Amino acid sequence: MNVKDQLDRLINLIEISADLENSEKIQETEKEISMSFQELKVDLFNQTETQKNLIEEKLKKLKVLLEKLNNKQDAKKNFLDDFNNFLKNRKIN
Repeated sequence: MNVKDQLDRLINLIEISADLENSEKIQETEKEISMSFQELKVDLFNQTETQKNLIEEKLKKLKVLLEKLNNKQDAKKNFLDDFNNFLKNRKIN
């Protein structure tokens, strides 16, 4: 698989994971993302300058997706922290 195809696969996996709610599916997808990333990292290291320029657009899209996923995770964490604080501060009569 060439680098462009690997990037497409990685982007697709990240897009899928951003919409998942099932923890088992999330874990499966995260494993696939990790394996795909490791393969991509090796191949990117061996790219020529011309090839690197051709995949720059895909890398920008990947960056946007990762930021979106990170924001989603932060939102979930903040919600759970707020809920946890609410439960701690709640007085039961």
